[in-house]
Amino acid sequence: TLMHMSMILKRPEALFFRDKVVLLSGDAFVAEDIERAAVPSAERVIILPDTGIADVKSNDEANIMRSYALEATTPYVPVICLLHSAEHKHSSLSGGGQCSYVSIDALKMAMIASACMTPGALSMICNLFK
Repeated sequence: TLMHMSMILKRPEALFFRDKVVLLSGDAFVAEDIERAAVPSAERVIILPDTGIADVKSNDEANIMRSYALEATTPYVPVICLLHSAEHKHSSLSGGGQCSYVSIDALKMAMIASACMTPGALSMICNLFK
């Protein structure tokens, strides 16, 4: 996923937000990685799933645990956690913090629903992500 994001940031269209995005690889359970990433001074943290993994459930569970770890260390920084499946979204117990869970399945279904409700909406969305 970091490779895909770095490819997106190299495109000419990313000129407007390239300087606002920092891609880092590390572990949310390691204090040195949290300090290196300057999470306490971050505006937002986004946890991306591993899209090339076969065991989707364990990856979602690990990402939920990462979001809990980040919420425990820095409760004032909003965390957005992208999950593979919408069914794992309900397994995350929200403690009333600033953690949001979004699933890839829900995004796909929302795109299909918008395509059914509004002709041409899916074509417009696909052209935006060209």
